[in-house]
Amino acid sequence: MTKPAQIGIQILSWALLGALVLAFADGPAFDPLPGDHGRLTLAIAHLSERLEPCRQLSEAERMELPPTRRVTEVCERARTPVKVVLIVNERMLLAREFEPSGFHDDGRIYLVERWPLPAGHYRAELTLTGRTAETSRHEIFEFSLPHRANAVVDVEDHEIRLLNVIGRNEEHTKDQTS
Repeated sequence: MTKPAQIGIQILSWALLGALVLAFADGPAFDPLPGDHGRLTLAIAHLSERLEPCRQLSEAERMELPPTRRVTEVCERARTPVKVVLIVNERMLLAREFEPSGFHDDGRIYLVERWPLPAGHYRAELTLTGRTAETSRHEIFEFSLPHRANAVVDVEDHEIRLLNVIGRNEEHTKDQTS
C-alpha cells in the first residue's frame, strides 16, 4: 500500500472513532430519580463507646513500664456496636446494628444509605442506641423535600445535623445542630 493510501485509511479510522465517541457523548440520558421525587441520605461516621472503660494505672504499674511508655491510663481498643433506627413519617426505613470497623473493632461506624422519597413534608426520627442510655441519641427532624432535591442527615461523633439541599447545585439552606 502506498503512503497516501495509509494516511487516508488512518484519517478515516480516526474520523469513525471520533463519530462513535460523539454519538455516545450526549446520551443516553440517565436520571437517578423520577421527576417528582427527592432523595434522603443518611451519612454516619460515628465512634462508639469502648467496651471496657479506661483504667487508671497505679504508680507501681507505671514504674514497670519503659520511661517512654509511662501513661496514666490504659484503654481497651474494642468498641460497642451501635443500633441505628431511622423512621420517616412513621415508616421504618432502617433498623440495623452496625459493628465498628477496624481489625480490633476499634474504628468508626461508617454508613451511607439513600432513599428516594416523593416530594413533600417529612418528619424523620433517628435513634442511635449504644450500650448504655447515656450514649444513646434520639433526634427528630422536620423538613420539606422538593422534587430533585437531596436532604442529608449527617451524623458525626458529637453532632447530628440535617442539611437540606434545595437543588443539585445550590447550597445548604437549613442546619439543625444538636
